[in-house]
Amino acid sequence: MNMEFRSRQVAELRVSGLRALRGVGFSRLQFILEVDLAASPNSPVLLAHLVADVAIGGAGGRPQLLGKAAPQSSWCVFTLDHPHKVPVWFELDLTGEQLEALERLRAGGPLTFQFHASLQLRQDAEVVTRSQVLRLDVDITQWATVLKEIGYLDLLVVAVELPIDAPDTYRHAITELREAHKDLLAGRYDTTVMRCRRAMESVGTQGADEAGRGRIRKAFAESKSSREATMTKFDRAELVRGAIAHYSNLAHHMGGDGAPWSASAARMRYSSLRRPRA
Repeated sequence: MNMEFRSRQVAELRVSGLRALRGVGFSRLQFILEVDLAASPNSPVLLAHLVADVAIGGAGGRPQLLGKAAPQSSWCVFTLDHPHKVPVWFELDLTGEQLEALERLRAGGPLTFQFHASLQLRQDAEVVTRSQVLRLDVDITQWATVLKEIGYLDLLVVAVELPIDAPDTYRHAITELREAHKDLLAGRYDTTVMRCRRAMESVGTQGADEAGRGRIRKAFAESKSSREATMTKFDRAELVRGAIAHYSNLAHHMGGDGAPWSASAARMRYSSLRRPRA
């Protein structure tokens, strides 16, 4: 972005990077703004009152206003007889709600920050205001670093080997896991959790039968010494799976054949559970 004064170039501005700081109840984005000042022999120009409205765009969407960024401290600079460069830290504070809205807008993809920057140029008694739009593209890796710096989330990615030709017994579970991976990359975290639950339940249909689950629950209800003596690793895993299934929403459950429950089937089951016995 070129700033002109009296028909000659005075400065060129560009945004070259981004970092973040964690605060109490807020997060601070810091943008590196580089100001390249042209030589101005015998006629220095004062640059001051630098500020920018910041908009954000993601997944090809229309940019939306995010907030107003300002220099880290009171800022002004003069041109000199020779060209020189002045770095500036632009700061923008975001609340937790803004970060969550930003993540929804991003939808797992990159981000584009747009800065409608303006400043004043002054020489003697003449003062003019100049403005223009700057842009910073932030890819997924860069944004992940920002989220880590502010402690927004901590993701542990676990690789699971899945057969290309899945056995029919586990076909539905593997399909759910593959779809969950797509949702994770796209930032659809609620759907990711839902599909992982469904995959786990689909596999669980191939585990212990009702009699076996009853035996496991009874063994767990016994004393600690009895549990340690009688419960196998399979029994303990089945107990955990059953507990999660009990607390999960019915819409996240799988049917007896390992296929997803439909919403109508979940509602019917819920109604039957509420219906008083004769």
